[in-house]
Amino acid sequence: MASLLLVGAVSAQNWGDNPDSHAQPSNTPIVATVQINGNTVATPTSDYRLGAFIDGNLWGIAAPHTDNKFWIQVFYETTGEEISFKLYDGQNEYTTCTVVEPTTMTAVTTSEAGAVVTLNFTNGQTVELAAGNNWWSTNLDITLDNLKNALVTAMPDASSIRITAQNGSFIIYNGTNWIGNITTLDITKFYIVKTTESCEMTLTGQPINPAQHPITILPNNNWIAFPLSEPTTVSNAFSGYTATNNDRVTSQDGKFVIYLNGNWVGNLTTLQPGQGYIYSSKATENKTLIFQPTTE
Repeated sequence: MASLLLVGAVSAQNWGDNPDSHAQPSNTPIVATVQINGNTVATPTSDYRLGAFIDGNLWGIAAPHTDNKFWIQVFYETTGEEISFKLYDGQNEYTTCTVVEPTTMTAVTTSEAGAVVTLNFTNGQTVELAAGNNWWSTNLDITLDNLKNALVTAMPDASSIRITAQNGSFIIYNGTNWIGNITTLDITKFYIVKTTESCEMTLTGQPINPAQHPITILPNNNWIAFPLSEPTTVSNAFSGYTATNNDRVTSQDGKFVIYLNGNWVGNLTTLQPGQGYIYSSKATENKTLIFQPTTE
């Protein structure tokens, strides 16, 4: 059974061109039922697309069939080549982290017993953490326990992990227990995650809809999360927000942009998933920020 991870909200059109069926040999169609978080998508809409990839290249694509399954013709040059899959639901894109061989997934008709394969997709975010301080945020609707468990799983032998909030509250993992005064996770904020080693942390949860999680911008400094799953230019991300002259956004590596006379000016050009930013507001009142997704 394939296990899959969310990689971003993009258009399936970004996958590239469908291979020429006359140029490459192919197997018989794969008939697939798709699941998200273990729940079968019983009636996928016309927005859904299932793509098959070999070595990162698109080798087949299919919309839902009339039987609500995906009949996907996968082309390949060598028998036994491994296939990974991506699913696009009209809003989010998902991709496999394990692969299968096409010869094990062959199906001709849905009437054949056992011929239909099931691809189970789950939502997830993978973040690279460096040893030391990390300005971390998420694009998933998760809890503090989800974060703590993911950190311990990523670093099972760690003797010290620290999570710090903007107000100075923190919790520390001492190798056995979590101790401290943070009790809930505010997913509109970023946190400093301090580790003693680099690691790759994987989180699972439902993607955030930025419109349902507005960020309050107070006068002065704000530790804001970046709730999107795709890198987004500063000008696009803040396109729905009325900034004040001399507002400043700073990243962990020291890059920044300043809002001057209607434009963002500086060397911070793109906001990245999994990272956090300090928004320094020159306004005298509270404002509401809703990040704008990338438009294709």
